[in-house]
Amino acid sequence: MSIEDKIERLEEQIEELEGEVKELEKDLDNVELDPDDYEDQYDEMLNENYGPINIGYLSFDPSQILKELDPLAYRTGIIDYLDSLDTSDTEEYQEIQSQIEDLNDKISDLETEKEELEEEL
Repeated sequence: MSIEDKIERLEEQIEELEGEVKELEKDLDNVELDPDDYEDQYDEMLNENYGPINIGYLSFDPSQILKELDPLAYRTGIIDYLDSLDTSDTEEYQEIQSQIEDLNDKISDLETEKEELEEEL
């Protein structure tokens, strides 16, 4: 295989990897948090911030009261809570970010290899 063919093959590989990076970046922008995955965390936040509600000798968690008496307000609260969270802290986001970094490293290696071959010409 000639040097020109090798360079052309490397350019194709670089282009393909750059396309994969663009797709992953789109995925990164579309990472969404599922409210069902954050119910425990939201309940904990409510309970810590508003403390137990005591009625006579009974004690209730605010999250339990809200969930039972006004499920719509509870669900709206979870969604508002999720809006306050940073998606970049999620496992899904970090996994995609890691894949992007790996691909960028491969692209960099291929570009270095291509430059070395171009110097040989």
